[in-house]
Amino acid sequence: MNDLLRFDISASKRCELQIFYIEGSDGIEELPQALLGPAFLEAGEVRRIPFPGSGYRLRFDAPGTNDTMLAFCREGGLGQERMTAASVWEYSHSRAQPLLRGIAIEAAGKVTDDKGSSATNFITFNVRP
Repeated sequence: MNDLLRFDISASKRCELQIFYIEGSDGIEELPQALLGPAFLEAGEVRRIPFPGSGYRLRFDAPGTNDTMLAFCREGGLGQERMTAASVWEYSHSRAQPLLRGIAIEAAGKVTDDKGSSATNFITFNVRP
């Protein structure tokens, strides 16, 4: 708790990036574009989040369990495929399965329907006091 979070993300194809922070208690936040840097992640680029020079920092301010970072990146741009906090919440609650499994299934379905134009990845973690 109170630690700063920094991480790197990369993609094999140029794609527009979105990242959501999903609290185990159902809070969902989309990380602001300014924190992510340029909208498009270039093929092979390793992007540091928060983007250097953005003036943003990510800090864990409270303990939590089963928190998740979900990254969604779409080749050619997000356009109408852009996810919203509301759609992430709806996906996660439309299943009888635990929160993360429901999101993984929906995101995998979106990637499959897109025939390789989209990719998603997520990591689940606990924030200890």
